Amino acid sequence: MKLSKKRWLAGLMAVVMAGCMQITAFAEAPEESQPGENEITVCVTMEKLTLGQGYIIEPTLVKVPKGTQASVVITNLLQEKYPEVVPPYQHTGEITSGFYLSQVYDPDHRDMANIPQFLLDKVGADLNYADAEDEWLGEFDFYNMSGWMYTIGTAEETGDATFPPVGAADWHLNDGEVMRWQYTIYGYGSDLNADNSEWGSESLVNVGDKDALIWQVAELNAAMPREELQTIEAYTNAMAVLTDATSEQARIDEALTALQEGISSYEAQKAAKEQKDHNLKVATTVGIPVLIILIIILIVVMMRKKKAAK
Repeated sequence: MKLSKKRWLAGLMAVVMAGCMQITAFAEAPEESQPGENEITVCVTMEKLTLGQGYIIEPTLVKVPKGTQASVVITNLLQEKYPEVVPPYQHTGEITSGFYLSQVYDPDHRDMANIPQFLLDKVGADLNYADAEDEWLGEFDFYNMSGWMYTIGTAEETGDATFPPVGAADWHLNDGEVMRWQYTIYGYGSDLNADNSEWGSESLVNVGDKDALIWQVAELNAAMPREELQTIEAYTNAMAVLTDATSEQARIDEALTALQEGISSYEAQKAAKEQKDHNLKVATTVGIPVLIILIIILIVVMMRKKKAAK
């Protein structure tokens, strides 16, 4: 039995509307899962500023269970960076007990050393570059006091960063902490602004607290592709400040303010783009079915005119 034209048109309209509903449902983004109650976010770096070389691990946000050992986090990050080297670090003790980081795989340090002048003034004549000719950077390279040390601070409070009096396996991380692994050449951290005067080695440099700026950079690193970040002047300036072993607090604060303004600008541009994309998606989702309906109506009108002309 043939369908009447009205029933045929109604059926076709129903199919079109059902398609619209499916397109709209498909366009909806899935809900994001909520992080576990026990999950924390920490920021991690591995720096060789005393060699004038910047980072092995740039500012990175890491989500881990609360209380995760600092030694576990840094060794995991190193393995992620150098998956072809197993493991890309050397240590004494166990990762979870009595851990001491003695060497890190870093083939770049051999030919790029640009040791800051304040260190050259102190120990330049005694530096031994021959000890650092392999692919590993660690204790006793360049000088007999060199090695890896770590600090723990937060982005919220300026000046709270400290060198923990315990090994990394005995430091259990808390939410919001900034963990910086830094290579020291002289004075067991004196070149990192550690005051070891009780051991006869005062701080060699008055560098400011970089933790807040490090956290902001880490957020951008997580949010944007590298090629985009390199086009943002506030970001490149922040990286220059962070990788300068002599940056004072005023310069760090200025870079942080500029970067925060840059983040606000980026978020505004991102929101505008998302709104534009959404509007385009809505226009496409609604526009195509409407066009189909108009075509159907036009066909029906033409059919009626043709019938009336007979």
